[in-house]
Amino acid sequence: MNTRGRRHHLETIVCPGFTRTAPLDNLASAISKRTGANAGKNFAGWEREIPAGRVGHAEEFAAVGSVLLRCGASYANGTSIAVDRPLSLL
Repeated sequence: MNTRGRRHHLETIVCPGFTRTAPLDNLASAISKRTGANAGKNFAGWEREIPAGRVGHAEEFAAVGSVLLRCGASYANGTSIAVDRPLSLL
């Protein structure tokens, strides 16, 4: 098949790990209501599982996205990029 001149669209996906956002706060609160544990204990448990020892912040994930949007990163396509301090390697 001749593919010269064809444009192929492949998407790059940024896969964030635990991120300190309202949905995660809501999840911690819901677990606390169900179990009676303090929401802070839920975060502490999650943080023990993350090699960096903390949850990420939205700005950290946005920084990865901004790099991918630059023209110099145009060859990085059709892949998934885990941004989870490397929880996915465990």
